Amino acid sequence: MLKNIQKHLHMKKSKSFVDFKSIKQSVSMEQVLEHYGLLEKLVRKGDSLSGPNPFDLSSSNPTRFRVSLTKNCWNVFGSELGGNVLDFVVAIEQTDLKSAALLIQEWFHLGSPKQEPLKKSLHSETAPVSEVSTRHSKDAFNKPLGFALKHLDLEHPYLKERSLTMETILHFGIGFCGKGILKDRIAIPIHNVHGELVAYIGRWLGDPPEGEGKYKFPRGFHKSLEIFNLHKAIEHASLPLVLVEGVFDCMRIWQLGYPSVGAILGSELSDNQASLLKYHWK
Repeated sequence: MLKNIQKHLHMKKSKSFVDFKSIKQSVSMEQVLEHYGLLEKLVRKGDSLSGPNPFDLSSSNPTRFRVSLTKNCWNVFGSELGGNVLDFVVAIEQTDLKSAALLIQEWFHLGSPKQEPLKKSLHSETAPVSEVSTRHSKDAFNKPLGFALKHLDLEHPYLKERSLTMETILHFGIGFCGKGILKDRIAIPIHNVHGELVAYIGRWLGDPPEGEGKYKFPRGFHKSLEIFNLHKAIEHASLPLVLVEGVFDCMRIWQLGYPSVGAILGSELSDNQASLLKYHWK
């Protein structure tokens, strides 16, 4: 039943009409920058914003990235990069125009209200998920992404340092990201209990810079609502579930031949996560 729902959702998205003009008129660059957590890093002067290049964190120019609020456009000085809100999401996510538009629709609740019943029915398949959402906050749940990162480096030395085999790397879909918001990090996909991709988190290579955590979580992502690898672990629900804190610990246990393993993405099990476990491991 779940696979049929996911297939139906995918077909609905692929056939849906995207009004690019409406999206550009409805969403501002300021909103998109705030979504990515970049707004606070920019300097406001009149109707313009400026700051470091978000596509090249190694750049030493503190004002290379520029935004016109009245024109709702952006550019990277001295390069060909620039455009509107859609172009920005395309560049950050390294995706195509339609995928970027679908992302913006999801983030800012645009699009046809006819799509809403399908989303609600998807989450009603497992009662604890809907209960979790209302307990966490009024409308909190991690929305499925409309894209997947491409061109990840699966043979980066860091992955070998963590003693991960290629089979494990492919199974969990991880890899080094050379561009976009997770530039210079290991990109790790996070799925909900339905198997839908809801986020990517980024792991620094080695020790992070001062003031930064080891992991970068996307803005608006509720990690307490998900358990890493749960969507695959429930295929082996006849086995006891092994819970660990971190994703790499989860990967190593899986690599040792034990498939019923998940990670809570932190040091404490949330009530939301406990509800999911109670439902699937009675």
